[in-house]
Amino acid sequence: MKETHVLWIVKGIDESLTHLIKEVEELRGTVEDKDKQIEYLLMQHLYLKSYCRRENLKFFGVPESEASASEGKDAVGTIDVLRDFLHDVLGFGYPKRNMEFKRVHRIDRETVLRAGFELKDTEYMILQDFPQEIIKRRRKQMPKLKEAKKRGQKVSFSKSEPDKLFIDGKFISA
Repeated sequence: MKETHVLWIVKGIDESLTHLIKEVEELRGTVEDKDKQIEYLLMQHLYLKSYCRRENLKFFGVPESEASASEGKDAVGTIDVLRDFLHDVLGFGYPKRNMEFKRVHRIDRETVLRAGFELKDTEYMILQDFPQEIIKRRRKQMPKLKEAKKRGQKVSFSKSEPDKLFIDGKFISA
């Protein structure tokens, strides 16, 4: 009689454990789904940050005007410094004062960025403005990009998803 009672208790525990194991497996699946959703949302957020910065260019090596910094004229002084840089260093032939800095359109941005490649062996540098995570992802793909360029293939990063590398129009996974 005791054995039957013990077997009945063990069977009850076994059924409870089986039920708990199923619940844990279902929860694991739910957690994995949520992790995928979080990763997707993080990527969308990263691409949105890149999109918001799509018109920005970063200038390096351009000396600041000491007069404008000390007199608190940072906005006007910075614009004058950039105008002088674009005219004097990059050789933009049109009048310096006509360039609009509040909302530079894509054509102007691309023109300045292309001209910036001529600064390769100088103290100056012009880069696109991307979030750090995008920069890290692009750096990881640089060996593939350089190898493809050596082979004469057309290489580019996607504008909408700037960490996606394309070689001869085909997506290359990281």
